[in-house]
Amino acid sequence: MLDAIEAVELITTYEIRLRLKRPSGWVLRALAERTGETVNLAVLHGGEVVYLVSESGARLLTLRSGVGLRLPVHCTALG
Repeated sequence: MLDAIEAVELITTYEIRLRLKRPSGWVLRALAERTGETVNLAVLHGGEVVYLVSESGARLLTLRSGVGLRLPVHCTALG
C-alpha cells in the first residue's frame, strides 16, 4: 500500500510523463524502431534514475520499465 508521499510522487511522475510523452514520443519511437532496442527517458534524482517514458524495441529481449521506477544510478545503463 502506498503512503501519501509515495502516492504524490507517483502522481507527479505520471503527470510529468504525460507532458513529456507527446513531444518526445515520436523521437523515442523512431529511435526504438531504428535500433530495435528499448529506449528510455529518465531523470537523475539524487542517487537514483527515475524512468519517465519508455518505448520498446523489436528485439525479443526488452527492458520493461514502469513510470516512476527508481533504480540506483550504478545499476542502470542510464547512470
